[in-house]
Amino acid sequence: MKTPVEHSTKAEEHLRQVLDSGANVDVNDIKAIALWTLDCDSDLTHDWGNAWLMSGQVWIYYSPWIEGDELEQYEGVMIGEMSVYRFHHGMAATVIGDCIDQDLYEAGEAMRIVTEEYDNDELYLDGLYQPETMGKHRYLLARFDLLPKYQKKRLGYASLHIGLQAAGCEGFPTFVMPSKIEEDAGWQFLKDFYMGMDANTLYVEEFNTVCAPDYNSGRGVLKARQGDSAHNVCEGFEEVEDGDED
Repeated sequence: MKTPVEHSTKAEEHLRQVLDSGANVDVNDIKAIALWTLDCDSDLTHDWGNAWLMSGQVWIYYSPWIEGDELEQYEGVMIGEMSVYRFHHGMAATVIGDCIDQDLYEAGEAMRIVTEEYDNDELYLDGLYQPETMGKHRYLLARFDLLPKYQKKRLGYASLHIGLQAAGCEGFPTFVMPSKIEEDAGWQFLKDFYMGMDANTLYVEEFNTVCAPDYNSGRGVLKARQGDSAHNVCEGFEEVEDGDED
């Protein structure tokens, strides 16, 4: 799908200079556009709020404020993309996932464990069921890729967060399955990365799924970045003082 972002050589050069200088990238200069469509067969074409499965494509781009030479809306340089599914809260997640592919079926099983009531005391004792997720739509991050030239530039967490914000994940249970494909960044790295996307993540080991039960609630993303000097190179992830919560 063609990107809706209008390429700006000014933005590209600005980002190159910032990265080459070692200065922090302002997280407010990272933006995203999300486009949602209905997925699978559905007769709810005029009632998207109740559609049982929707798929979203998100484009993440860098668009800085340049004094005296402001960029237009949706003008910048592409950083990466993501694909997201939204599962309706009233439909069993396993039913939705199974209609797409086996990977999504397994993610649906993880969603069931975390978000749906069931009669299995052992799972309750594991602490995986999160009752506050009941009645909420569930989001699955199916793909998140930075362009090769922007990988290993420590832009991952900021780009991930801005993309998930654009997709509407804030305040909702958000799931992701770390890839086990050898050509990807490596399962352990990806698992650790996604476990760090929010201060309150949990891991459903049986189905290799990371979950933020209430993504960025109580500024969970900000708290996850505290003391994370290896990744916190974007301005805007300020330190949270004790007791300083929304």
